[in-house]
Amino acid sequence: MKIMILITAYGKIETIVISKELKIKICNPSDKEIEELQDALEEECLLRKHLMKLQKKRGIQCNEVKQYDLKLFTKKMGWYEKKKLKKIIAEHLIKIQTTDSPSCEMDNAERFMYFCNFLEPNPCFPHIAYRSDPSSHRKPSILEQLIAGKYLGGNDAIIKLQKLGSEIDTFLQDEQGRRSSEEFWLFDYIVDALKYYHGRENAYKIFKLMSLIEMLIINPNSQKTQEKMKEKLPCFLENIEACNREIFADQMRVLRNKIAHGDYSKVQKVLFEYQKKFTPNLYANPLLQDIDEYGIVSGTYLDISYHLEQALRNILKFMIQNKNKWKNLRHQ
Repeated sequence: MKIMILITAYGKIETIVISKELKIKICNPSDKEIEELQDALEEECLLRKHLMKLQKKRGIQCNEVKQYDLKLFTKKMGWYEKKKLKKIIAEHLIKIQTTDSPSCEMDNAERFMYFCNFLEPNPCFPHIAYRSDPSSHRKPSILEQLIAGKYLGGNDAIIKLQKLGSEIDTFLQDEQGRRSSEEFWLFDYIVDALKYYHGRENAYKIFKLMSLIEMLIINPNSQKTQEKMKEKLPCFLENIEACNREIFADQMRVLRNKIAHGDYSKVQKVLFEYQKKFTPNLYANPLLQDIDEYGIVSGTYLDISYHLEQALRNILKFMIQNKNKWKNLRHQ
């Protein structure tokens, strides 16, 4: 069954190609999908009505939770049409889709959006807003997000998505403008690695981040991985003082290796050294004295993940936008 995926953008548009190489495009829903979306909007209104009744029964007063005024909303948006209000709204929603997606796997358009949102976490860049997966237990929240202003109007959001899609297409092509098999499968691997990326900050997440970073900037035939990591990774670290970037890079290489070999006594030692150097407030702040050891380790992984995610994001942007320079860097 084909899953419909909406992005956080609205407006009546012609079909727009986002990525030629990946066969990704955006458009308004089809007539059949509009009917489906009207059902989803109706369900959302009924759920909101039930929530309001439940709160009233329990004596809870919450001014923020009130029934959606679709007439007022469509008037505010300037959508004046003699149709059912839910149909008007559904017709202005935008879906992203691909013509080449195995039915047994996550939709390629959805994988593409997860990748784009990793590169561009900015709320002004389109995100996935809704997926019509009957196996999902998530309640529809189209109206909630739309009325709250989380959907993006105008052309800016779409232009940003087009620009990134165009950059990816250029990366995937060789000098003659043909698809490069090497770049395509590398990109597919990265997208696949990031599609289920979000989750708890732990040792496994650090291992995945460092493995991707090493794959993208270190020559696989290099016999000097330690020196190369200390030399290259600091170039992509933003929020660490310049004088400490080599120290961070070296600690991350050691941490990744110890996690890979299951040497958790050494893992704890590296984490402790990291805490002393980069997160001393975990111990110095009296408000944090009651945090148990497990909480401190989780906090340390969270801090490390933040810096490694930013580094990976910068590496991927550099790779896509400067393919030849990236190749030279990787093979040094």
